Amino acid sequence: MPALAAGGWSIALVESLTDTETETLAKLHVGQVVQLDRHRPDWPGIRERLKDGNRRQIPVGIWLDQEGRITAAAWAERDFLLNVLEQGPRPGWVWVYFATGGSYALRRSNPDYHRIIATVQHCRETRSPAWMVTTQGADGIELVDLRVLPTEEDDLLCRLGNLGWA
Repeated sequence: MPALAAGGWSIALVESLTDTETETLAKLHVGQVVQLDRHRPDWPGIRERLKDGNRRQIPVGIWLDQEGRITAAAWAERDFLLNVLEQGPRPGWVWVYFATGGSYALRRSNPDYHRIIATVQHCRETRSPAWMVTTQGADGIELVDLRVLPTEEDDLLCRLGNLGWA
């Protein structure tokens, strides 16, 4: 499997975590070891998400900077898509509905909004699952990314993770 790319959300399984004085090292299912700087103000929350994913053996969403360091971590789930409700209860948002995961709000201002909406339509037409990445924000839990992974990668995450999809 190729290493995770920088500058966007990736889905990964955390195989192990090692803390040093200056950083937390996370070994991922692809064999890549990525760093989380302990001096980041959001280090405790990111580390907790990585630790939870490792403990429960479930994939997490990881954002890497250009140097390959973790700058964000989020929930990741695999599900089938049902619909998008354009007339949501909050201006500037739409609601994306999932078969088993309920619904999540998506900001229209998300830089990947159009790609995410196109992914929803593709998944509905092909009846294929996608991986959603959600974060807790000031306005509640929101959908920040949606990806259809290559079959090999999707199968591997399902097989290695404690998901019940394999």
